[in-house]
This record gives sequence, structure tokens and C-alpha cells, in this order.
Amino acid sequence: MADDFTQLNVGTGGDAMDEEAVTYGSSPTTRKRARIEVTGAGQAEIAEVKNAGLPGDAYGIVTRPIQQCSTRTVTRVAASTTVVTLAAANTTRTGLIVYNESTSVLYLKFGATATTTDYTVQIPPSGYWWMDMPIDPVIITGIWTNTVGAAQVTEQA
Repeated sequence: MADDFTQLNVGTGGDAMDEEAVTYGSSPTTRKRARIEVTGAGQAEIAEVKNAGLPGDAYGIVTRPIQQCSTRTVTRVAASTTVVTLAAANTTRTGLIVYNESTSVLYLKFGATATTTDYTVQIPPSGYWWMDMPIDPVIITGIWTNTVGAAQVTEQA
């Protein structure tokens, strides 16, 4: 074993690596995964399940389309001790990144009324946060404890 890769017993049990060229955004890469051949009774059981006509997710297969974005908008939002909109509600949003370049904590909320006691996440000074899947189209608001600095908000749509 070396470099976080699992050593397979190639040729002794049918184990092998599959490689597939994929592109994420504009970055081509190679996806590798272990391929294990099933023989005998195990193979018959798999064929029985497949022939039952179950949907793909019944086999434990999870697929998610790659989120493509056509625009990226960067907005600078000044720090404020009253609630401000960091990103308006947007049903075409495919991603959101917020960088807090303030000297105080940014209290970010999925919703219209962020406060220092009612928020979704705290972003420390010089910290950042990104919206994880599933992407939520709601308004994103924020509030700071002082007015020094700003937030850089990058929205992908």
C-alpha cells in the first residue's frame, strides 16, 4: 500500500481498476474505481435482483448530475450591524461562496432576518463558507458585530 491507494490483488481474484476520463466544469481528470468480479452464487443473486426490474437506486447506485454554471457574479457587501442581503433568492443558483474579509464574525442565515442569535452559520474573520448540496434558492442574509470590512459573495448560476 502506498499514497492512499488500496493495493488490489490483480490476477488472483479478478480485482482490477477501472479508469474513466471525466470533466468537471472545464477540468479534465481521470476517475478511478475498484472493479470486483462476482462469480458463482453471488452472480446468480445479482442477476435475480436485476431481473426484478428495480430502479437504479435500489441497487445502491447514487448519481448526481454535475452542476454547470454559465455565470459567476462577485458582489462586495459592506459589513453592517443591521441585517443585509448577501444573495437574493435565486432559483437558478448552482453555487454560492462567501468570504468574510471583516475583522468580526459574519452571522449568515438562510432567510430574511439574520441576527447574532438567529443564524445558520458563523463565518470567522478571514474565513469562508460555501453552500453544499442541495443548493438552496432562498435569500441569504448576514449581520456583523461591527462595520469594519465586507463580504465577498460569489454566486454561480
